[in-house]
Amino acid sequence: MVLLWEAPDSPYANIFMHMIEKDTVQKYTENKIILLYKRFIDDIFIITQRHSKSITTLKNELNISTKISNLLGLNQQIKWTF
Repeated sequence: MVLLWEAPDSPYANIFMHMIEKDTVQKYTENKIILLYKRFIDDIFIITQRHSKSITTLKNELNISTKISNLLGLNQQIKWTF
């Protein structure tokens, strides 16, 4: 059953994005920088500790993960924006 607001390929998009971000998100969650991380396809909700340097580093690491995937030709259109 496909819901009207959910594209049939959204589970694949969620799996794909999870593979790109999982190591970075896990590292920052274990270090207590990320308190909550929720994503649905391209919408992300993050609650973090108030460490502006750590948040900037998190942003950079997520973009580096995306660039590595881009080198493999996996996701040419993905760009993290905050």
